[in-house]
Amino acid sequence: MLTLSAPEIASQTRASVEVIDEQGEGKVEFGRPYVLGTNEPDPQRPCAQGLLDGGWETDPGLGPAFYEALARYRDAEEAYKASQEARQRWEQEREALRQKAESWRPEQERARREFEDVSARHRELLDELERARTRRRQLEDGAAPSLTRGVLNALAASLFAAGDFVVARQIVSQVVRIPDDRPWEAWLFAAGIAAVAVPLKFVYDEVIHHQRDRRPRVFEAVSLGVALLVLLTVGLLGGLRADVIAAEKRGENLQLNWLHTVGLVLVGLAFAVAGAICLSSALEDFHRWWQGRKAKKREHDLANRRGQLESRLQELTAQLARTFDEAALRAAEEKYEAACRAEEQRRQTYLERMGDKRCAAHRLGYALGHQVAGRPAVRWRRSTKLATSVETLPGERPHVAVRQQILQGTRTR
Repeated sequence: MLTLSAPEIASQTRASVEVIDEQGEGKVEFGRPYVLGTNEPDPQRPCAQGLLDGGWETDPGLGPAFYEALARYRDAEEAYKASQEARQRWEQEREALRQKAESWRPEQERARREFEDVSARHRELLDELERARTRRRQLEDGAAPSLTRGVLNALAASLFAAGDFVVARQIVSQVVRIPDDRPWEAWLFAAGIAAVAVPLKFVYDEVIHHQRDRRPRVFEAVSLGVALLVLLTVGLLGGLRADVIAAEKRGENLQLNWLHTVGLVLVGLAFAVAGAICLSSALEDFHRWWQGRKAKKREHDLANRRGQLESRLQELTAQLARTFDEAALRAAEEKYEAACRAEEQRRQTYLERMGDKRCAAHRLGYALGHQVAGRPAVRWRRSTKLATSVETLPGERPHVAVRQQILQGTRTR
């Protein structure tokens, strides 16, 4: 509460009433315009200031209560002016925020479109990654792809091909009997016979290898037959070598008969079949190993792309979240605006009520000032009635009752 001395209150309140013209119109500084009534004294008369000129001299206790109410009224008006200035600043900030939101609108639309596009690509990438993982699991369900096994099968296929070539050269030399002066013909025939392993490889793939999952018994039977053929070939080679050694001991040249010829042909066929099987297995191992490596690399690349897309999605989500925060901020500001309007209305009502009380206090002060000044003229009889109309106790003076009414008005403010 503002505390002032009596002279300061009196000097400030004298300046609060401004005489406008000679018709008796006055203006109160802290409140609504106040017009002197026809029953009130002339502003040029000594009692024009009401309590200040009349009642202050008669009853000093009446002035501080009245002017204390005026000081409270001044505090309320200063708070009201401060709220008005704060509202103007808020309006400026709101306009700046609105312009900023308008400037951000294209960027927000672009971020929203990019978010939708990245989300679609992310979903497609997840589907593709799931397919890659399924493919890798399918490759790992069977025999595990091994580069070492592929290399060993390729080496075995090379050895079988070399042995088949040597056996074919012997068949050409002993059976076809190409002269020694044309060796290229013998090697050409041998290469042709050894090349039988290539078509045998494709036949094996189509008939046996690709059907091993659906017809495992056939695959097992063929594998067993090839193993027996290899054993028979080894036996024939052993018998043929034994005959050669025996002929050398006797000092004779070995004369090939039909059994030896059939043995050489079976050996060449066995080498060709074994080479075809080893070549097919080697190529299958290499293919499965390469496909598995590609699947792992594909899965790794997709996982990296997924991480990048998820990071971008997080950035876009944060950007859109800032947009949503701005929308929430604008909603809060609208709510604050409504609260400011309600507060402004409440303060305006309070100012009007205080203005009414002040006008009533001035009128009572004028009447009391005229009464105590000792000039009960006929033209101010109505003002005297205004002062004496207040309920008084037996033996109580009218201006004391007026003081009690003013104090009651300030307490119920």
